[in-house]
Amino acid sequence: MDFKYYRWSLLHIIGLALLLGGLAIALWLDYRTLAFVLCGLLALAFAALIRLYHHVFESIDLMFKALINEDYTFRLPIRNRLNGCRRHLNEQFNAYSRHVRRLRQAQHEHDVFHQLVMEHIRTGVVVADETGRVLQANPTALQLLEVHTLRDIAALKIYGNEVVEAFLESPPGIPRPITLRTPSEQKTLWMHVARLTTQDGIWRLITLDDTRPMLDGHEVDTWNKLLHVLSHEIMNSITPIISLSAALTEKESTSREDCLKGLQVIHDTSNGLLCFVENCRRLMSLPQPLPCLFYVKELFAELQTLPLVPAHIAWDCHTEPADLMLYADKALIRQMLLNLIRNAVQAIGTQPGHIACKAYSTTDDHVMIQISNDGPTIPEAERAHVFTPFFTTKLQGSGLGLSVCRQIMAASQGTISLLPTNAQGWHTTFVLDFA
Repeated sequence: MDFKYYRWSLLHIIGLALLLGGLAIALWLDYRTLAFVLCGLLALAFAALIRLYHHVFESIDLMFKALINEDYTFRLPIRNRLNGCRRHLNEQFNAYSRHVRRLRQAQHEHDVFHQLVMEHIRTGVVVADETGRVLQANPTALQLLEVHTLRDIAALKIYGNEVVEAFLESPPGIPRPITLRTPSEQKTLWMHVARLTTQDGIWRLITLDDTRPMLDGHEVDTWNKLLHVLSHEIMNSITPIISLSAALTEKESTSREDCLKGLQVIHDTSNGLLCFVENCRRLMSLPQPLPCLFYVKELFAELQTLPLVPAHIAWDCHTEPADLMLYADKALIRQMLLNLIRNAVQAIGTQPGHIACKAYSTTDDHVMIQISNDGPTIPEAERAHVFTPFFTTKLQGSGLGLSVCRQIMAASQGTISLLPTNAQGWHTTFVLDFA
């Protein structure tokens, strides 16, 4: 409040002091008439001062009640018959009310904008506290999780305890996949977690992304690339065969030695094309799975009898429980594990290293097999393409090994995934999930 209010209060105080001084002098000099007049004036001054402060505190009380009730439309009267102090005070209160209303309007607009963003982004967002109480979950998150409302993370127990643990215990900054299994389908979501500390406590900001639409588009792109590779390789092999055979038949006299050389070139080129087509056939036409029950521990023991891993690489297999059984085509699973172990050996190279095979079951009776190694990590630019047919970083590689593994897992009603780098302490980990 500015100087006007203090000046008015100072005038009241000075006036009261003068009246009290005059009254004291009148009583001392025994001027009774003057004393009675001064007492009357003093009473009027006290009444005016009390009335002034009554109106001031009444205005303050009205303002605070309006703030408590969040009523920012209140107005205090501004009339000409009000004295300068009350008018000024009411004007200040009204100005404060307008300022708060503008702030509330701006906050409301910000909240509406935030809500619109949350409702329209294609990423699922869940905000929960450390106990699992959900503050907010946008429509995309509810759609991805296939729930109508989400008040507590514990409601996700319908997908298994591991999903709830992933929401509550996943460390910030490390993306991880979570698998949701419903009666109609199985889907994998990628989860990212961030931790926010506010005055109200610690919150977990969880984002969920469905990789299937992206993978579907990527699959179409992969098939286009595959057709391009097929046509390119076939044309590269057929063109020299046609040219050479035409040259040999057009010559009027061709020596036996020239014919033999030409036939050798045609044979070598045709043989290369045959190998290429054979690799494509391996990818396109896997044998029909013949599932049966078998012990995973016995399969690991069979693999360890083979000369797959050189002596400078440690290799251990662990199964929990020891009598863990899997219902799948044992021959296809053996072929897939052989491929993954050979890849791990090639990744480690000539340096000392470690390969670990681990099999276990989850609370919802899924059998999981992990193949991990501590060889050089796969660069981020290549991780997204490891399952792409014909994609390889090896000089003599066909680029079909992991594609065939994915085909085998799809035929076995399961999935194969590559965990993030350094997950669970390993540089590279492939996870086979058998439903």
